[in-house]
Amino acid sequence: MGSFLLLAVGAFVFLFPFYYMFIGSLQTSPDTSVGGAFPNPGNLTGENYVNINGSINLLRGLVNSGIFTGGVILFTVVFGLLVGYALARMQFRGR
Repeated sequence: MGSFLLLAVGAFVFLFPFYYMFIGSLQTSPDTSVGGAFPNPGNLTGENYVNINGSINLLRGLVNSGIFTGGVILFTVVFGLLVGYALARMQFRGR
């Protein structure tokens, strides 16, 4: 029970800044107080994302990042498989 409580507290401490940042991005006016983490749901809007998408084309940047990340992951997996196979087949001291 004690380890579960410690893990739950650790998860909360780790995830709260992400929650706070996301909720802050949905608010119409910035509220940096602790009360800003629990806003009135009627005051939340996606207008900030519409504004930033209009000024810098956010979707294109996200697609480019996704393509680049997918390529890196693909090459990492392919080369990892090749090296893993080579190490599994090789005879070397300490194996």
